[in-house]
Amino acid sequence: MGTTAIDVQHLVKAFRLYARPKDRIRELFRLSGTPYHQLFLALNDVSLSVSRGETVGLLGRNGSGKSTLLKIISGVMRPTEGRVSVNGRVAALLELGAGFNPEFTGRDNVYVHGALLGVDRQEMDRRIASIEAFADIGAFIDQPVKHYSKGMFVRLAFSAAIHVDPDLLVIDEALSVGDAFFQHRCLSRMEALRDEGKTILLATHDLNMVKAFCQRAVLLHEGSIVADGDPETVTEHYLMLARRQQTVEAAHSFRTAEKKPVTPGQGKAGYGCEAGEITEVGLLNGEGKESPVFLAGEPMIVRIRARVDATVKSPRIAFMLRDQRGYNLYGTDTVKLKFPLAVDEHGRSQVLFALSPRLAPGSYSLVVRLEEMVGRKLNVLLDKQVGIAAFQVIQSGGEFGGVVDLDARAFRNLDEIAPPSSVPEYP
Repeated sequence: MGTTAIDVQHLVKAFRLYARPKDRIRELFRLSGTPYHQLFLALNDVSLSVSRGETVGLLGRNGSGKSTLLKIISGVMRPTEGRVSVNGRVAALLELGAGFNPEFTGRDNVYVHGALLGVDRQEMDRRIASIEAFADIGAFIDQPVKHYSKGMFVRLAFSAAIHVDPDLLVIDEALSVGDAFFQHRCLSRMEALRDEGKTILLATHDLNMVKAFCQRAVLLHEGSIVADGDPETVTEHYLMLARRQQTVEAAHSFRTAEKKPVTPGQGKAGYGCEAGEITEVGLLNGEGKESPVFLAGEPMIVRIRARVDATVKSPRIAFMLRDQRGYNLYGTDTVKLKFPLAVDEHGRSQVLFALSPRLAPGSYSLVVRLEEMVGRKLNVLLDKQVGIAAFQVIQSGGEFGGVVDLDARAFRNLDEIAPPSSVPEYP
């Protein structure tokens, strides 16, 4: 087996769309050359190569072509044009119902699934107990699949997919159906497959999962690949496209701004428009001095300076703290904190966020946004800087596991724990 798991070259998938059902019949018996359909290109000249052992996240808004691409790679659908080459056994978890006969029991479907992938009956007999245990649907495994809930179906389908020793695991957003506990189990199992050198192609809208789990991300937009690279950069492109679309859709209710990418530099990526910009982001210690290194639990000040045009009436500055894997740990903004930004006659503004972070030793960075508030839920992105103000946290005593110190303490009896001094009132 070669080093390439998936090789897609100039893939095109076209669908015929009919305004009315009877137009299909009329087209079959038409005498003239006039068609009764419109041609829709779900995929337009897509080329993609995935190496063995690579974990790739596939991003894109609904209708971008993600599902179509995964179906063609999995062999469920044939392309209109182009070539697809897949090396190794493929286990696919596509939309609910794909590959399972609703009249068969769950157990029967598992055996059929294994047979289609070349796993004989005796081998499936040895694996069925593990499949049942992971799916955890009890006696329902011997009931027809048509009686399953969505969650039960996903449990069994995922369990069947991972227990046939696949070389390539293809997942299309299906895990979003399961409950949180099962999603954690699935992610843990996928991490194990990744560590074993399996190839994983995952379509999802969960950007944090892509940044934390995938080595690479690919962004589809209107049937074409528009970005392919490291997850951090590609997810920012995804957010930029999504925000552009939201701005277009809500153009009737607020002023829009032409957005364009700012050239990334020194490990950061920026997006926004010319109505404002983030001019400086700095990290200060408790003494007010800039520092790239902090002790765990040491006070920190995030200083953000920005410039906005006179046309910007309600600016907002926000930041998000991320760890080195791209997980969002904490974020806030001037609106949430009820801190109106003051802008001088030159359009300059500054805000200082005072923090007391209790972080584990490691590397961290910030995402900073400058926006104009134009409604309760709508805003215009003026500037966004990603991966800036990187800093290190070093140990200062008191080891703990994880990312954030929750200041846990141990007691023998409940009455030793002092009650909270006050209980917050909720509206």
